[in-house]
Parts: sequence; structure tokens; C-alpha cells
Amino acid sequence: MLRLAVTGEPSFEIREEEVHQTRLSYTFDTIQMLRQVFPHRPFFFIIGSDNLYEIETWHRYQELLHLVAFCVVHRPDYSLLIPPALAGGNFLPFPAPEWGISATILREYLAKGYRCRYLIPDAVGEYIVKNRLYSLPRGVPATGMAAGCRVQEP
Repeated sequence: MLRLAVTGEPSFEIREEEVHQTRLSYTFDTIQMLRQVFPHRPFFFIIGSDNLYEIETWHRYQELLHLVAFCVVHRPDYSLLIPPALAGGNFLPFPAPEWGISATILREYLAKGYRCRYLIPDAVGEYIVKNRLYSLPRGVPATGMAAGCRVQEP
């Protein structure tokens, strides 16, 4: 799906090192690997304000705080205040529309049978429908409508 999403975007590069690992993959390890591949580049990690408090549960998070700048996207109903456990990290505001849309919400919408056109690339949406990803089991009705999404037609 990522390949479908970035097709035609020459500024993007997909790295597959994590996919081919036989052990658990941690953000810290991935950033360390990328810093070896790109030693003179700064690294930015985009995260929603709804996930700020999760960082302190991550593997080697204290070291990670010094390896990347966290670009924080404000999510409605979540604070932009940095938790005390993350003091000393580099946190930057990341300007973005406050739609209240996240990957979690999109997966929930897709599971209900909504087609989230304009919220995900068309090719990705077609792949999800074709492969019945995130679908409710057969016989479970999808009810309601979500902003920007419509119920999938049979």
C-alpha cells in the first residue's frame, strides 16, 4: 500500500530494512540504522499529540529523544504539552489541518465499510477494497456515515 501511495512522488523513498528483520523492530533501532545510512542528515519523527504520552513506553526512548526532532501534529482534544518524562527532547509544532482524522480512525471507518476517498490515495483505497482489508465479517452491517467517507457499494 505504501508503494501505491507514493507512486509518482520522486521525493519519497521506501526503506524495507524493518520488513526483512527476523526480530522485533523498535523505532530506536530503525533510527540508528538510518543514521548510519544517512550520517549527515537530520531526522524528524512526525507524531500526533494523541501519542505523546506513549513515547515514554518505547524501547530506549530516552536515547531516541536525542536522535530525532519530534514534529507534533495537534489532534483535537489532546494537549500539545510535552510530558515531563520527555524533557530534553526536541519537540517542534507541525502545522497541519485539524481534521481529527488518524490512521486508527481510518481503519475503523474502513472496517465499517466506508470508502475513505480523498483521505487516502485512490490506489490505496482500491487495494484495500480488492483485498478486503479492515473489513467487518460478512453479515455485519455497516451503519452511519463518516466525514469524507461513504459506504462501500457492493
